[in-house]
Amino acid sequence: MARIEVTDPFSGAVVTVEEDSPQAKAWGAVPTGPGYDLTKALADWKVDELKAYATEHEIALGEATKKAEIAAVIAASDKAPKAPETE
Repeated sequence: MARIEVTDPFSGAVVTVEEDSPQAKAWGAVPTGPGYDLTKALADWKVDELKAYATEHEIALGEATKKAEIAAVIAASDKAPKAPETE
């Protein structure tokens, strides 16, 4: 199983967890990697979650207002969730 980095919402620390762990799911982690479509993964998020992620990571959404547009802007950003490390 791949390990991914997520930000602990309580402490703000970046921690490495298994991608299918309760922490990864609860903290909204999005695994990425070769062949992984981040835009499709972000489509599972709610609009409010996408906007909050963009705000927290200082991603300018520009004219994006629809869920798919916001997800695409985040996915294209250099501040998008990072690819997991493979072991």
